[in-house]
Amino acid sequence: MLSADSPSGPRNESTKALMLQIAKQYISTIGLYLPQRSIYSWAHESLGLTYIHRNLVSFKYFGFIDQEEVSEKYRLGWKLFQLGERAGSEFDVRKITAPYMNFLSASCGLSALLAIPFNGEALVTDALSSEGNVSISVKRGNRPLPHCSAQGRVALAYANSAQRERLLNKTLEAPSPMAMTDKKGIMKRLLVIQDQLFEHAPNETLVGINVLSAPIFKNEDELIGILSLVGSVQHLPLTSSQDTVALLQGCASTISKYFQSNSYERLGLKSSKSLKIPAVQI
Repeated sequence: MLSADSPSGPRNESTKALMLQIAKQYISTIGLYLPQRSIYSWAHESLGLTYIHRNLVSFKYFGFIDQEEVSEKYRLGWKLFQLGERAGSEFDVRKITAPYMNFLSASCGLSALLAIPFNGEALVTDALSSEGNVSISVKRGNRPLPHCSAQGRVALAYANSAQRERLLNKTLEAPSPMAMTDKKGIMKRLLVIQDQLFEHAPNETLVGINVLSAPIFKNEDELIGILSLVGSVQHLPLTSSQDTVALLQGCASTISKYFQSNSYERLGLKSSKSLKIPAVQI
C-alpha cells in the first residue's frame, strides 16, 4: 500500500487518483457524517492496523482528511470538501448548458459537446448527437489530446504554468499529419485563443473531422467549461463560418454571464436576442 510518511512520498497524478479511489471507497462505507466517532475507530473494527495507518497517513498527506490535535481523531479534510464543491459546480454547468447544446445542434445540424477542465486537460462530460442520417460525435469521458484538439487547447490556454509544463514537456503525439506538435507554435496559439475566445482543429485529431470550441467562464476568467460543435470538414469547414462561430460564442457568453462572467463583452458580439439564443432556464 502506498504511503506518504515522508516529504518524498508519492506526488504524481496517478498516485493521487489511486488514493482518491480508496477515499471514495471508505466514504461510501462510513458515510460523510460520523457523530462522536472517528474514522480510525471505524476502520479499527474492520481492517488491520498497518493497513489503516498507511492509508490514513496518505489521506492526510493529500489533504483528504485531517487530524484533531487534542483527541488525534481523524475527520474529513478540506480537499474532500473542495471536491464536493467542484462536483456541485460541474453539475450546475451541465444543467445550465444542456438546453444550449440542444439549440446549437438543432440550429447547425451538428453534434454538440460539453467538456470541463481537469488538471489542464479537457474532459468530455456530455455529448449530444445531431439528428442527421450521419452523426459524428465523441464519447463521454474522452480526454482530447491537449496540444492538437480544439477542446484540449482551450483547456490548455487557461491552465496554470505547472499544468502546461507537464502536458507539453514531452514528445507530443501526432495522430494525423496536420496535428500541431510544435511547442512554440502551440504556446503562440494559446494566446490567440485567449484573444479570440474560440478554437478549431480541422484534421488534427482525425482527418476529415473538425471541432469548434468556445470557453465558458465563471467570475470573469475562470474556465469552467468548453462548449463545442463537431462534424465533418464538409459541414464544419476549415475556416468556420462567422455565423457558426457567432452562434457558439453567443451561447458560451450567455452561459458565462449566468456564472457572473462578462469575458465576452470585449468582443462586441451580436446580442443573444438577435441570434435567437434562449435565456438561461433555472
